[in-house]
Amino acid sequence: MVICSQAAIDNGYCSESQRDNFIVPENETTSIVTHLFDGNSNDTFEYPINETGFYCVVTGRLDENTQYLITVDWQNPFGELPASEYPKLPVSVFLKLLK
Repeated sequence: MVICSQAAIDNGYCSESQRDNFIVPENETTSIVTHLFDGNSNDTFEYPINETGFYCVVTGRLDENTQYLITVDWQNPFGELPASEYPKLPVSVFLKLLK
């Protein structure tokens, strides 16, 4: 469980003021971004990444009757480069410079 739900509040993991947010230990420093979507709209959310690091997307329903479709689009400065091809990038750049 990572989102403060009614069950988490009932079990003492978080408070009512934290409802629908990530549960994070009090002394932990974090850069968590929480964004709630209106289930009746085609809302979008863009989060620009300015430095290399580990990024994770977590989704969850606020109630059992909610259905949704999520698409996460990861792009890097080189466009649509698959992660498996990234280690080959320096060689490709070097070969292009030789031409």
